[in-house]
Amino acid sequence: MKYKPSIRAIFDTYTGSMAGAIDQRNMEMQSRMIKNVMVICGLIILCFSDSIAQGDDNIAWLSVSGTTKIAKDWTFNFTPILRLNEDFSEYQNFSLDYAFKNKINANWSFQVLGRTWFLPNGTQRQFLWPQVVYSHKVKDIAWSHRVRWHQAFDIEERFDPDFIRYQQQLKYTAWGKFQPFIALELWWGLNGILQIERLRYIPGISYKFNDVVSLSAALWRQESLNLTPEMDVNIWRVNLAFNLPSLWKEK
Repeated sequence: MKYKPSIRAIFDTYTGSMAGAIDQRNMEMQSRMIKNVMVICGLIILCFSDSIAQGDDNIAWLSVSGTTKIAKDWTFNFTPILRLNEDFSEYQNFSLDYAFKNKINANWSFQVLGRTWFLPNGTQRQFLWPQVVYSHKVKDIAWSHRVRWHQAFDIEERFDPDFIRYQQQLKYTAWGKFQPFIALELWWGLNGILQIERLRYIPGISYKFNDVVSLSAALWRQESLNLTPEMDVNIWRVNLAFNLPSLWKEK
């Protein structure tokens, strides 16, 4: 008696072979993705190696931040920041950031951020930064645009200039918890100056451990323009972020 495979057997064999082919394609895609990551990292290192070597200083900004929901569309963030300069060998200063953020809709948000800067000589620096952010996705790319009014308050004969700052950021989101990003920020001087005075080039990564904890690390390559003397520094920014329990309970 000749064996005749059932329709179910034929279907199982077909779907099994299709699944195997899909798995093979996924492995090939992952392999290409890893190679692309290595190429991107290599290009970033090459592009910034000369700049890093020529920088006037390497400064570390190390922080831990906490964010909690305080209303339906409002969150509050608190971030203490420790800074080390002279190629990470000396304590520079400490500051506290505090921010209220309003999510207007899926694309737009508004935030007011304050920073109190505590200097070693006992004086302070005080900033207030209202900002608007527009963000959207193009396939696996999250694209954001931020405009910030950088207001500095003069304290104890210390003068800090004011700026309008524009930052554009691209973040690749297809790798789930691990997301590389690049950004460029322009600092337009106010106080009668009305010219670009600083640039920041920012490559970085973020990693989401879970719904509560995430880590971000970035290099802020900051270059001065139209200033004498010029000051070019590398700011190594590392932040451990926590999503805290909500203070707002929906009724």
